[in-house]
Amino acid sequence: MTAACGWFGKIASLGDFSARRLPPEFVQRCDDWLSRGVQTSRAQLGERWLNTYLTAPIWRFAWSPGIAGPHWWMGVMMPSVDSVGRYFPLVVAQASAHAPDSGQDHTALQRWMEHVANAAMSTLHAGAQVEAFEAQLMAAPTWQAAPPVGAPNFQRLIGRDRYQGTPHASLSQWLESVAGLNLHQQVQGQSLWWLPDSGHGSGSLSVGPGLPGQDHFVELLQGSW
Repeated sequence: MTAACGWFGKIASLGDFSARRLPPEFVQRCDDWLSRGVQTSRAQLGERWLNTYLTAPIWRFAWSPGIAGPHWWMGVMMPSVDSVGRYFPLVVAQASAHAPDSGQDHTALQRWMEHVANAAMSTLHAGAQVEAFEAQLMAAPTWQAAPPVGAPNFQRLIGRDRYQGTPHASLSQWLESVAGLNLHQQVQGQSLWWLPDSGHGSGSLSVGPGLPGQDHFVELLQGSW
């Protein structure tokens, strides 16, 4: 990825909603989903909402095509606030035509996610300015999700699934190709939500259709989604 990622939501140094380098379709989808989720979680938690929101984790996500436009979206979501004390999440995201397909690609994406998560957290520091946030995003490490090369052809036959067409492949390469193909088929229309290990508990990965429903947004805030 050579272009800087974009962002949407609230930042402590700005007085209202802001968005940079994200298409209107993505911004509208995020705004609708987050607004409903925040409103519903407030009603569910009552006076406990603010503390839950302020201690919510930073989620790493991958949204498959169809959720917010025709592309994959990779990014992070963090609880945030604007300069006059109105609470609303900050989303940092990057579009990709393809999902990462190898362990090396996944590692590069993880490094990118960690960098933009740290950049997002820096916006909450005293005296933080949006220009410094933008500079950190521009300096994010690159990651690349290229089209799968040599992906096996798939046939569903009586009594078996048959894969063919990966030349000169070792057994480990065959298994990696088949696993990648099956995963890509499984996550169509799904969103993936990842929390890395932390001092507060073990990590988690959740996969589900579309985006979490507004009644379940509270689970994102609680880190239990």
